[in-house]
Amino acid sequence: MTEYETDTGMIYAVRQQPEGGWRIMCRYPGAGWAMATDPRLSAECSCAESLQEVLDAYRARRIELELAGARPFPGVEEVLARVIAAGGDNFICTHRGDSIYELLRQGGVAGYFKEITTSAHHFARKPSPEAVQYLLDKYGMDPAETLMIGDRPLDVEAGQNAGTAGCFFDPDGAAYAPAQHQITDIRALFDVIGC
Repeated sequence: MTEYETDTGMIYAVRQQPEGGWRIMCRYPGAGWAMATDPRLSAECSCAESLQEVLDAYRARRIELELAGARPFPGVEEVLARVIAAGGDNFICTHRGDSIYELLRQGGVAGYFKEITTSAHHFARKPSPEAVQYLLDKYGMDPAETLMIGDRPLDVEAGQNAGTAGCFFDPDGAAYAPAQHQITDIRALFDVIGC
């Protein structure tokens, strides 16, 4: 089995099967391995002849399927617009590559962000504050007046490590105690930020 790490930190383990085709497993650092069994994904990979062809086909199809099903949470556009109307700015710090731009465009919210940091910036992975600190410095933002919102603890931790407050967002109600704010509906940000 050959392991391969992508620019987003995803690690793939790939093995050519004796009966033909490929077995693909994937994981993010710190998470367990998951079998890439989605037939829509593996079908594109079955006729590939090299490891690189398998990975390229798998990643391209995974992103295509991800884009097809992605939609913003209810209220996201309203929150983004109100932040701007109140004189604020919206930013994104993501480990994702360029697919983030298509996700935002499809969701109708691409124009609401002043800057987006992606894997192309080569910042250390969250919870490192490097990407957040870059934005704070570039735009002269006071960390005490900045809120990092995330749906994973490492998002909140990245902001906190840069000196910002953290808001943990989980529509299913999971809690993350170190966050200063916890919300299950994105529109609850109106109360958190006062706009």
